Amino acid sequence: MRFYLIGYMGCGKSTIGSLLSEINGIPFIDTDEVIELAAGLTIPGYFEKYGEEEFRIKEGEVLRSTLLHQKAIVATGGGMPCFYDYMSWMNQHGETIYLQLTAEQLFHRLKQETSKRPMLKGLEEKELLVHIAKQLEEREKYYLQATRIIQCAESTPHQIAAAILSR
Repeated sequence: MRFYLIGYMGCGKSTIGSLLSEINGIPFIDTDEVIELAAGLTIPGYFEKYGEEEFRIKEGEVLRSTLLHQKAIVATGGGMPCFYDYMSWMNQHGETIYLQLTAEQLFHRLKQETSKRPMLKGLEEKELLVHIAKQLEEREKYYLQATRIIQCAESTPHQIAAAILSR
């Protein structure tokens, strides 16, 4: 079984994914890391050089390559489920798990990382919460198509992993 972890940036997809991989011995694939390694660029560098459209196409290539694994834990980019038919594709080829947090919770996690996140680059702290809330509202219609939704606010990574594995 393939598990696709989805949600807004900063929700814990990479942390939970690597933990699940460690617990189960199932390969972990972080789509952003795969793109960075293949391109020899960071995600912000990729955005800068090729633009968002090319990045989203590359995400799709990496996503389809997960079919090479019968079992895998896949951490997707925060925007991936919102483009093309990626959300539908993931639901057809595995179990999608939305790691849900509110805009305020995401703001507290992301406010020190704006320079590392291409979609947040250049935002002042006062603009950040508004940006996150607006983007989360736009994306949530895709995220809510997940086969499972896990509330992450009051949970540790181990508790979230246990909730995912309990099914």
